[in-house]
Amino acid sequence: PQGFGTEAELLPERLSLSPAEQGYYAALAMATLARHQMLIERQLNARGLHDTPSPDPYAAAGAIDDPQAELLARAVRRVALAAAERTRRNEYGGIYLGLFRQFSISSYRRTPPARLHEAPEWLERWRGDLMGEPEPPPDIE
Repeated sequence: PQGFGTEAELLPERLSLSPAEQGYYAALAMATLARHQMLIERQLNARGLHDTPSPDPYAAAGAIDDPQAELLARAVRRVALAAAERTRRNEYGGIYLGLFRQFSISSYRRTPPARLHEAPEWLERWRGDLMGEPEPPPDIE
């Protein structure tokens, strides 16, 4: 079935090996396995990879901390509540999708610090539009 017949000499029959030969082949297999393990460990050590848990690999460098993320989440919630008063539906997903489309923010905690001031202002303008509040004049310096 495997393409090998009883006359194949690739692997001698197990019963034809003496106990010393069986022990030799077993020890050789264990030595090969140990050698492969050592090579893999050397490669991992050379790359600086260890068994210690690393920080979140998807976290952006310089990402905001939890209090700032909470402020952004609160701003999204305020806009969602204002929209829900008008439509009588849960608008949280739509507001979050708008934030994602406008600023590419997929997570509050991974918001780029440069966008931290723009996003809440944009959300407040959106809430003001929903509530019918006039937009404040731009700051002129």
